[in-house]
Amino acid sequence: MRAILAMALLLAAAPASAATLTVRITGVAEAAGVLRIAVCNQSFDEQGCLYGTSEAAVVPGRDVQFPGLEPGSYAVAVYQDLDGSGELNRNGLGLPTEPYGFSNDVGRIAPPSFSGALFELSGDRTIEIRVRPLFGG
Repeated sequence: MRAILAMALLLAAAPASAATLTVRITGVAEAAGVLRIAVCNQSFDEQGCLYGTSEAAVVPGRDVQFPGLEPGSYAVAVYQDLDGSGELNRNGLGLPTEPYGFSNDVGRIAPPSFSGALFELSGDRTIEIRVRPLFGG
């Protein structure tokens, strides 16, 4: 009985294990450029996004995995870099001209709110991000 109790206490005290986040990107209308994906835990700026990658854009989209993430709160930003410039292109008013998306679909009618894009990761999880242009799509 003591052995069972000791094992139960050890399991309860064990640190939370790392998880795999799968970002399912949908809505890709053309196989042009690359998808740039950032997983952020502090803000949407470069210092707040500790994990990121680029993958070829394919129609209608793709899954991208981020293994080894610690449990916590995260937000995801994705854009389709059509011209390979490494930056989200904007018009003269500062509005995006390339397809983009955020977790929880924030940033469609107002600038994206980091707090609005946050979700909890406590184990392996898949979230969907639909990329589309600001107008249309």
